[in-house]
Amino acid sequence: MGKKGKEGMVILFMPNGGADGVIQLWWQGAPSWVEVRGRPYGQWTENENTPFSRLHDGLLGAHTSNLHEGRTLIVMPVHPDYEFVMAFMEQENVRPES
Repeated sequence: MGKKGKEGMVILFMPNGGADGVIQLWWQGAPSWVEVRGRPYGQWTENENTPFSRLHDGLLGAHTSNLHEGRTLIVMPVHPDYEFVMAFMEQENVRPES
């Protein structure tokens, strides 16, 4: 990811409170979002291991709760989840659309 991607913000949203098994990520300046998918939240097993579950479980608990309540999570360099989200995107090869 280029320098611009490292310094910008990412907005996360979880449609339908996780029942769709999707977290959407929007990068600052990107024309559209990218989706991270997995099984619906209510159908997870004890050892769930999908991109959706890894992103979900890596966020701080209060932030995950906000996503379940239909709120957006704005992650900027000063946000406590920023380093985790950036590392997740790098590991999962999640990139903004141009």
